[in-house]
Amino acid sequence: YSGEYHLDFVPFNGEEYYGVGGQLTYLDYLSEKTEEIALVINIDGLGYKGSHNEISLYNFSETNRQLFLNRISQVDDIEEGEQWPAGDHSIFSFRGIPCMVFTSEHLLSEVMSLTHTPDDTLDVVDPKLILKAADFVTDWIVNMD
Repeated sequence: YSGEYHLDFVPFNGEEYYGVGGQLTYLDYLSEKTEEIALVINIDGLGYKGSHNEISLYNFSETNRQLFLNRISQVDDIEEGEQWPAGDHSIFSFRGIPCMVFTSEHLLSEVMSLTHTPDDTLDVVDPKLILKAADFVTDWIVNMD
């Protein structure tokens, strides 16, 4: 990547718990910087076997949303999904920052019942879905303008 944006890869965990310490610490860190966050990409619960990838968008202009939807319409196994306010992206989206969230179809009805349980194993993950999402994110970042 050699674009104009600075990229931070931040592995948050624990949005299920009170306080979201990692996110708040990161926001404190950013408050000392002069840059604004152009986009948060949250990947959470991705790759559930027997599903497809879903993306939800937060704080996108209608023009950018349509451009984005046109792009995902050209990709297999990725569709627009419903917004869900309970992920690591929430603290950013509530502040008006654009967010792109990748997850699996059936997140609320199936995936969440497996999360953080003994059944949360690689057996329920389809690596091809993860690769598809990684390729899409990479393409989106490289071609951001």
